[in-house]
Amino acid sequence: MAENSLAEFDVVYANAQGEKQAAQDLDVRLIHERRDYYWSFSDSEGWQSRYDQKDLQEEEQRISIAAGGSQKVSFPVEWGTYRLEVHAGDNIVSSVRFNAGYWWQDNTDGTGALRPDQVKLKIDKSAYQPGDTARVQVESPAAGKGYLMVESSSGTLWWQPLAVPAGGTTVDLPIDKSWQRHDLWLSAIVVRDGDKASGSTPKRAVGLLHLPMATAARRLSLTLDAPEKIRPEQTLKVKVKATRAGGPLPQQVQVLLSAVDSGVLNITDYKHQIRGRPSLAANATTPINTMCSVS
Repeated sequence: MAENSLAEFDVVYANAQGEKQAAQDLDVRLIHERRDYYWSFSDSEGWQSRYDQKDLQEEEQRISIAAGGSQKVSFPVEWGTYRLEVHAGDNIVSSVRFNAGYWWQDNTDGTGALRPDQVKLKIDKSAYQPGDTARVQVESPAAGKGYLMVESSSGTLWWQPLAVPAGGTTVDLPIDKSWQRHDLWLSAIVVRDGDKASGSTPKRAVGLLHLPMATAARRLSLTLDAPEKIRPEQTLKVKVKATRAGGPLPQQVQVLLSAVDSGVLNITDYKHQIRGRPSLAANATTPINTMCSVS
């Protein structure tokens, strides 16, 4: 669910046969699993993300449930990992863990843990429409200067110089109406100045995060009409029908139809190549004189 929203649950008291029973004076508690992340380095493992967890009870409601019914509860939540517990006296009769805030909205998988060479990027929505303004939070391990960019497979579409203080900064990014594409990425580079007095050299940190565009209006729904069984050495004819709820169909639609044994799919852990975020090829090399000239 989204951060800064209302988490709603239906609580049911049932026996092993699934029959809904009555219950009195159940305590429903919202636990915030606060995790303080940090990075540790060893020669054998490299950089490893670790955390210390504290369970903070944020709210509690006492409910009663009628036989055959259920009881709805709701709690306000911010960003983070939560646990809902239902207590009957001193016993926990049920619990469920959930996350508030979508993990793909930042480049730390929702952990908030920042590597020493990483710029943390976080966006305020799960998807954007052309004409929107995206609020991008930029946080680097140390204060410095650099650039925030919007990149695609065809090149850089937008960029802006950055001055990132300790604690980070927020940048308003206007979503251009021509950005009706799925291969948009936010990239940031922040360089900490060197210090001759202390002997420290300039240090670079880099961040990358997918910038999702809302695609519901452009989504195509496909239905397949094919026989349930087919004999070997025969031609299989499949009728494919495409519909679009957000408007008329394009004049031409390309369809990739694959016939693969389900056992092969299980062995190879196959994931559909069109779903998910597109990859971005990037050259991360920066000449040392370029790093030193950022000001």
